[in-house]
Amino acid sequence: MTPNGSRVPSGSAEERELLALSERIAATPHPSASPALRAQLRASLMSAPVQFAVAPRRWGWSALRPILAAAVILAVAFGGAGYAAASSLAGDPAFALKQAAEEVELVSAPNEAARLRTLVAHSDRRLAELRIAIATRPASANAASQAYLSAVKHVNDALKRVLSQPSTDARDDAAREATEASESHLDMLRELEQRLPEAAQPGIQRAIEVQTDVHRRSDELPPARRTPAPLKPTASPSRR
Repeated sequence: MTPNGSRVPSGSAEERELLALSERIAATPHPSASPALRAQLRASLMSAPVQFAVAPRRWGWSALRPILAAAVILAVAFGGAGYAAASSLAGDPAFALKQAAEEVELVSAPNEAARLRTLVAHSDRRLAELRIAIATRPASANAASQAYLSAVKHVNDALKRVLSQPSTDARDDAAREATEASESHLDMLRELEQRLPEAAQPGIQRAIEVQTDVHRRSDELPPARRTPAPLKPTASPSRR
């Protein structure tokens, strides 16, 4: 049993120990570590390359274990650094923490349609960050454009997978939202393209190409369903 009384799933001793540790941390209002340990954990995490896979995943300890381990490390090492991560831009040290949180969002999505919606939300964030970088930190514009391009590629790949599945309301709605989002992104990208530094131009031009490909996939969707208007009540004939 774990400290909160829940049953520990079967698995290796290391997996059971990791789950128990994570639940102890979750039950602690303000998890903390010594300054030396926190600095060491932070330096190790920030220096490690961040690579996110968007292929379909199976729920199980083999998939959840690295995410759970990351959550444990983040809880101990960063504590109150959430605001710095949320406001970070590509190239900032805390940006890796934001990406780790987004990977948890992604792995928690229950199906491909939900994963697509999550990736579209991530691309929205990258576009907002690109706008901020251009307006306030031009030196970060190239990194921001590359981060946006990476997010858009993930959307495109996820949309391909969703469209390869049989048509359902959930599938069609998620795909339609993705293609509609791409249209609004394209309008913003063409406006931002005029203001980007030269170094960031190739990334934004490639992003426009990928978003155009996303938008074209709307042709593969059935027409949107229209909800019939409610019938107006008819007046009862008056009695004399």
